[in-house]
Amino acid sequence: MTKKNGWLACGLSAALLLVGGAQQANAQNPTNASELLVTEPLDVGGTILQPGSYRFEVVRLQENRNMLQVRSVDRMTLYTTLLSVPHARVAGEAKPEAEFVYFPATPGSPRVLRTWFEQDRSSGHDIVYPKAHALELASTLKQPIIAMPTETKEAEYVSARSWW
Repeated sequence: MTKKNGWLACGLSAALLLVGGAQQANAQNPTNASELLVTEPLDVGGTILQPGSYRFEVVRLQENRNMLQVRSVDRMTLYTTLLSVPHARVAGEAKPEAEFVYFPATPGSPRVLRTWFEQDRSSGHDIVYPKAHALELASTLKQPIIAMPTETKEAEYVSARSWW
């Protein structure tokens, strides 16, 4: 075998090991997703979901696990991509029974999603709202709403803060 063929064989072997290792890693990391049956309009990050079934899932980014997508249950339709921040647990706070936690309902407005807790995990995702919408919600709900600047582009989803 020539030196060139030896390097080629070595490179192919390394590539096969990497692909096999990546497939094994993906098999060990199940998709972080939950399904939600919506029975009345629901505000999720500024997008109003109509009654139906939806799938919430974490977008797998190496540097960020705070981006979420809402899709149809069959995953064929993407309704929205949104930003979340890790749910800051208060000392002694127990994980809620429900996976989806809402702000208190107000007459004449759709329900507003506050936090999604992944199945079989103690961590949660607080939903981030565009600033203008968050200010409206905070005024109506009399609670702080996590917000990002309204002009923020999806590629710029880096941080968010509460507006009251």
